[in-house]
Amino acid sequence: MKKLLVLLALASSMYSHAQLVPNGNSGSSITSYTNGAPNDPIYIWCGTTIGAQQGSLTATPTSGVGPYTFNWFYHDQATFSWQNLSVEVGDSSSTISNLASDGYRVEIRDAANTITDCFTAWVWNLNTEVTASSSLSNCNNAALSSTVNTTGSFSYYNPPPPKSLINVNTEIQVCFTADHTFVSDLAFYLVGPPACGSPTILLLPNPGVIGQGSTCNSGDNINNLCFTTVPSGNIDVCNPSPSSLGGTYSTYGPSNTPINWSSLIGCNAAAGGWAVQIYDCIGADVGALTNAEITFSNLTSICGSPTSIGYGSGAISSVINDNSCTAASASIFQVPVSPILTTPITITANTTLLWIGPGVLNPTSANTSAVGLPPGTSTFTLVATTSYESTTCQSLPASTSVNVIYPVVDAGPDQTVCMNQSVTLSGSGAQTYAWDNGVTNGVPFVPGATATYTVTGTAANGCTDTDDVLVTVNTTIPVSAGPDQTVCLGQPVTLSGSGAQTYVWNNGVTNGVAFNPSSTMTYSVTGTDTNGCQGTDQVVVTVILVPTAVLGSNSTLSGYPGLVVEFTNASLNANSYNFTFGNGASYSTTNVSATPSGTYQSPGTYTVVLTASNGVCQDTSQLEVIVIPYPLMNIVSPNIFTPNGDGNNDVFFIRLENVVSIEVTIVNRWGNKMVTFSGLNASWDGRVNGNLSDEGVYFYNYTATGLDGTTQTGQGNVQLIRD
Repeated sequence: MKKLLVLLALASSMYSHAQLVPNGNSGSSITSYTNGAPNDPIYIWCGTTIGAQQGSLTATPTSGVGPYTFNWFYHDQATFSWQNLSVEVGDSSSTISNLASDGYRVEIRDAANTITDCFTAWVWNLNTEVTASSSLSNCNNAALSSTVNTTGSFSYYNPPPPKSLINVNTEIQVCFTADHTFVSDLAFYLVGPPACGSPTILLLPNPGVIGQGSTCNSGDNINNLCFTTVPSGNIDVCNPSPSSLGGTYSTYGPSNTPINWSSLIGCNAAAGGWAVQIYDCIGADVGALTNAEITFSNLTSICGSPTSIGYGSGAISSVINDNSCTAASASIFQVPVSPILTTPITITANTTLLWIGPGVLNPTSANTSAVGLPPGTSTFTLVATTSYESTTCQSLPASTSVNVIYPVVDAGPDQTVCMNQSVTLSGSGAQTYAWDNGVTNGVPFVPGATATYTVTGTAANGCTDTDDVLVTVNTTIPVSAGPDQTVCLGQPVTLSGSGAQTYVWNNGVTNGVAFNPSSTMTYSVTGTDTNGCQGTDQVVVTVILVPTAVLGSNSTLSGYPGLVVEFTNASLNANSYNFTFGNGASYSTTNVSATPSGTYQSPGTYTVVLTASNGVCQDTSQLEVIVIPYPLMNIVSPNIFTPNGDGNNDVFFIRLENVVSIEVTIVNRWGNKMVTFSGLNASWDGRVNGNLSDEGVYFYNYTATGLDGTTQTGQGNVQLIRD
């Protein structure tokens, strides 16, 4: 069923926005209604407890004589309407407190029961709570976690209009349009909103209820059938028998019974929940409501509410229940609450966290870590700050702490042994010990050379500490031959040992003296220290057969601008190649068969360089590319021609050199165009449309394009003579 649309003229003229004063608030904002209604204040209270209702508003009348009656309303998000909150009587002002987050409205009446003011404001309790917890991990690292609860999101709504009350002078009209196969057994009703007690108004009964036959004609369809409070005609579906129902009526039946609208007096026409009902009392009918309208005028305005309201369904197709003579089964078409009123407008505050304490990695994250904590107790404090526009609220701080206890590990004193003699290393000060270099705590081993051994001791709480011990082993020393080297063939290399006092190399090498290796080889050095202890090491010198770069071309190496040259590569003993084309471009490849191209747009001489490399050694080869400038255009025009058919000078044409295109236009002395021709070999035979042209002087202009793309224009005259 397509919902009925609500068409409301929203009140604006009597709303005031400055006399609802907040008490003890922390900040404020303003609404951004989407329906064009004047905006109202949003008062914000900061709180540190979720669920705290701290809102407090004071209303002060601006005119009239007291005592005043303050009618307070709250915005009901279930019905999207203003609902009664409280009634206060006072001489100067009224205050309501302990308010939840919502919208609030007050109507102030003076002693004469005249409304003096209508104020509206929204209350936002911006509450934030945090908790903090911590636990040790990895000895001196702590895992920090928190919970954050905040009412940082607030939804308000386009305000429903104040009451527009139905009075004895209110004009009401209810209209129906429907497709139906039999209409004399139908009954029509208007149903008021639940806020008014859901009064039911009989607009047109089934004829059987008022003493007529339950069906008395076979007319079809309903076409704009309206019922009104304004005195109008009488409808009797039995006499005469209409072919369809339509028109506007205020009475019904053979007795001209007036429609009784009295139960609607005092109802709020702006309240949601208005409906129309159709009773289809006799079976075997088929029909659907296609349109319904409810309109009110001359309403009693409260605080500037509209005096006219209309509800229209638009085009619908809603099945009318067949054989239904009770409210429970009859078709009812409910007027929906306006989407303007039901769509929330949500604003959201920004909540940021800050951990305060040592070693916190990400102090603004809810869950984070603290690392590298010092021995002893470390305390961490978490504070949440929630902000919206200029209002800033802060939670109560939440604290948590951890206690770090470090062991003091001792690896023992440094030791000296001879080669092949065992040594035992034992740590102290912790619970378990782990040594590097394959040593087991308390187990003897034979060190191969002087070395520093590090022990890591771990306490029961997982905290660790380290200490070192130096074990000096005599008779062998750590000699280094240096890193392996790679050199090109026809290139010197120098080998130098370290870690001893003197060095002896094999293969005739002298320590620190350059030599030229002829092939790849491994060289060994023996070093001796002042104590006569020796050590050896090796180094590999790899010799690389130097590459040969060979640059060639599959194309001519000279030409006009736009010259494209394809290059070839016949290099040897290389695995990477780089071409620089001399025109600012380059090309690199590992494929010796690649044939890259260079494009040369400007005249000049370009040096192309190929660099061939094997990763260590390289060679270069180069070529020159010469770009020749385009020759200039040469245009020669005759000043006379004799088209008399003697085979001599019979046509007018322009002699061209270095030209790729030309267009010529010839006019007579009066400026009339005679002929246009184009093309390098085009000419004029002195005829126009096959007819001989008169002798005399003719004028021409031309546009020519040269080989280099430049354009030249010119003009002149030529004399046509036939004799």
